[in-house]
Amino acid sequence: MYKVTPVILKSESDIKEFRDRASKLINVDFPLEYFKQGLIRGFRNDKNQLVGGYALIKESPLRTVESLPDTFKIEFNVDEVMEVTSLWLDPSIKSGFPTCQFWYRFSRDVCSQKGKKSIIYAYDLDNKKLRKHYSNGNPTVVYRGLVKQLEGNSSENYESVELMSTKTIALIPLMRIHKFASRMLFRRKNIVKNSALLRRLPLSRVFVSSKL
Repeated sequence: MYKVTPVILKSESDIKEFRDRASKLINVDFPLEYFKQGLIRGFRNDKNQLVGGYALIKESPLRTVESLPDTFKIEFNVDEVMEVTSLWLDPSIKSGFPTCQFWYRFSRDVCSQKGKKSIIYAYDLDNKKLRKHYSNGNPTVVYRGLVKQLEGNSSENYESVELMSTKTIALIPLMRIHKFASRMLFRRKNIVKNSALLRRLPLSRVFVSSKL
C-alpha cells in the first residue's frame, strides 16, 4: 500500500523545498520569510520525496488580506483569521488512503490553532474547478476582483478572496472518508455485477478490450 508520512517542515532547506514546489504549481514565488512565520506541513513518501503539503500562516500581515484594494473595508477580525496557502497534492496521493490521511491532518492542524475561527484563502477567478470545490464548504465571499501585486507575484490578478469557518474544516475528514468509501463500494458493485454477467456469457463471446 502506498504510504505517506506527515511532517512539520522547520529547517530552512525543507521550507525552501516546499516553497519551490508550491511556486511551480501556483506561479507565486513566495518570500521564504513568509513561510517561516507559519506552520508548514509536508507529506513525504517512502523515498523521502515531498508529495504534498500546505502552509498555515497565523501571524499578520496575511498576504491575502494585504492583497485587498486600499479602498476595501475589512469587516472581519483579522486576529481571528489565519491564511491557508500553497495547498497541493501530487497526483500519486489524490486517491486512496493517503488523500484521507492528508485531509485528516489538515483538519487537525487547522482546528488546533487557538483563537482562529476562520481561514482565509484566494484563488484565480477563472479557476472554476477550485470555485466548485470550495463552494462545498459554504464559504463567505470577502471580495472578488483585481487584487494588488505583492512580492513574488508575476502580475496583477483577478481573484476570489473567501473565508471559511474552522468548524466546517473539522468535517472534512468525514466527507473525504465518505467519498472514498462510496467510490470503493461503487467500484466493488460494478466488479460483482460485471463478473456475474461474464459468467452468463459463452466464452467465445467474451471480449476484453486492451484499452481497459
